[in-house]
Amino acid sequence: MHFHLASTLHTPEVQINLTEHTFLMRGACFPENAVEFFEPIVRFLKENLPHLNPPHLNLHLELTYLNSAAKKALWQLVSFLLDQGVRLRVSLYRGTEDDELEDYEGLIQVWESDGRVQIEWREGYYQT
Repeated sequence: MHFHLASTLHTPEVQINLTEHTFLMRGACFPENAVEFFEPIVRFLKENLPHLNPPHLNLHLELTYLNSAAKKALWQLVSFLLDQGVRLRVSLYRGTEDDELEDYEGLIQVWESDGRVQIEWREGYYQT
């Protein structure tokens, strides 16, 4: 059960491997239409989450930029996963730029207050 979207100038690469319980978003995220960008991701998850056992995902976020529409869509995606009973371990990658994680600040506060989300900070970039 795999899903892949290649990155563009405005959208991140997305890799989901439900067999390995991994979900990666890497790159800049400021799509022209955030709802349209996230729609196939949500559709894939809706179709395949019932097969996820146990219901947990390691969400790796290496987003160098996240605009407000994408931030809202990401929040809705995480909320959807949690509503489906999925436990999340979110790994946030610091990269090399000091301001890369500023876009996550509001999301992190909400996620940290939710007992179903574990947040882990990592230096550098995602390694396969």
